[in-house]
Amino acid sequence: MNATLTFTSPVHFKRAKKGTLRLVPGRAPKQPQRLRSCSQLARLMALAIRLDNLLRAGEVGDYAELRGLARSRARVTQIMNLFSSRRTFRSDSVSAAGGAGT
Repeated sequence: MNATLTFTSPVHFKRAKKGTLRLVPGRAPKQPQRLRSCSQLARLMALAIRLDNLLRAGEVGDYAELRGLARSRARVTQIMNLFSSRRTFRSDSVSAAGGAGT
């Protein structure tokens, strides 16, 4: 009689020397989220400020017209959300500091 046994156990691969992979028992550790470089964030923030100035000056009507300066309307929305979160962060930090004049 041939019986088949199956064992189930969490395993993951870990990098070993010279790029080889090694099988390691247990679950894979959670990887920290990759942070963007400071220069990349600075470029995105500069673009967000420029796009906001274009909208405020009335040179463009809406996000759809800004699409020519970015890859897509979704990307424009992401960039503008970055800009609005900066404004929210600044207003929160000013109110936490006791107002603008203090």
